[in-house]
Amino acid sequence: MYQDCVIVPSSLRSRVLQNLHAAHQGTSMMEQGAQATVYWPGMSTDFRNIRDRCADCNRNAPRQAAMPLLPTTPPSTPFEAVFADFFTYGGHHYLVIGDRLSGLQAQPAPALPASFATSVPSSPRLVYRKNFPVMVAQNSM
Repeated sequence: MYQDCVIVPSSLRSRVLQNLHAAHQGTSMMEQGAQATVYWPGMSTDFRNIRDRCADCNRNAPRQAAMPLLPTTPPSTPFEAVFADFFTYGGHHYLVIGDRLSGLQAQPAPALPASFATSVPSSPRLVYRKNFPVMVAQNSM
């Protein structure tokens, strides 16, 4: 035993790996399922390897590649750069707006029509009255 986990001998590791990978849920889910019950040195590497070699996982994996973060110049005045995120929760549409300099966020505006999402960047009524933003960052619009 190691930290309340069964130490899996090398002769049984491939069988345990196959069982953990049978649901094709990815590396993190295999690790999560294993961490409470089994242990062997290098098992995280083994999880990555079995996932990387799996034709089904590779065929069904999300196709969107991770994009590098683009550096931005920090704002020098409040509400020079704002962020806006339009989302749906519990069947209602919400809009959150905030200031990148201070991190100040307005309370979510509830029950907005879905068509509102397309007009956020061009709606000056949503911006702090003392300054018009130079940049509006948005995620899900």
